[in-house]
Parts: sequence; structure tokens; C-alpha cells
Amino acid sequence: MAALPSKDNVGPWVSKDGLRIYFTEENGGDKDILMAERQTRDDAFGAVRAVFVGPEYDAWPTLSEDELTIAFESKRAGGSGRTDIWMATRSTTSESFGRPFVIDGLNSPEYDFDPAFSANANVLYFASEREHRGDPDIYFVTRKCLE
Repeated sequence: MAALPSKDNVGPWVSKDGLRIYFTEENGGDKDILMAERQTRDDAFGAVRAVFVGPEYDAWPTLSEDELTIAFESKRAGGSGRTDIWMATRSTTSESFGRPFVIDGLNSPEYDFDPAFSANANVLYFASEREHRGDPDIYFVTRKCLE
């Protein structure tokens, strides 16, 4: 068993080939999304790199299988509620993700969190307290709504 070369890590998402891991690092009250890579499944993960790091609370990443779309929960300005689901895309896995955006009509004034893509990324599942504050339910939207 080995730990990533970072501290207070939660919420891992591992690529299908097992060579990349995206996760949340907790820094006091702040949360950032980081990633690490390795050459083979037998190797340890290498140096940690920033995906989304800054004054915003960004956490619990999930990616499409092709790793071109990322969804995560955030308290960024411009959202609808306490935490919202944000997304970002890129053209290739060697590029950084573009500017994150909220999905119109997805988020509520309450907590929307813990996103997860279906295997083909045509469905985004997430938890929300929109109906019952303090008692989340699972919701989903189809790709048509995500575009």
C-alpha cells in the first residue's frame, strides 16, 4: 500500500487504464483538484499536478472515460447554491481543461454535489439537497442537457 505524495487526499477518480488519478486535496477549509500519473499499474504515482487550484472550493472530480470532460462540485462565484456542479472540457488529454462552467438549469439553491458520469458519459448523476435539506437524493441528467 502506498500513499500519494500529497496530504489530506479524498475523492479519487482513476482512469480506465489505471495510469492517472484525479482527486481532491483538502487544505484547511479550501479544496483543490489535483492529479498524478504513473507509467504502469505496478509503478507508484509520480508528482502531483494541479488541475484546479485556487481560492475556490473545487472538489470530488469525475471524468468521462476519454478524460476530455470533468465535472466537480464547487463553491465558485456564479453558481446557484451552496455547492454546485461545474464542468470543463478539453480537446486532448495532453491539454489543460478550459474554463469551468455551470450547466444551466442543473443546480439548485441548496447543495448539489458528488457528480459521477455513466460509463459512456451520456448521463451525469449527482446528489442534491434541493428537495430535502439535510437529506440528499440522487438525480441525473442526460448528455442532451449537458451540452
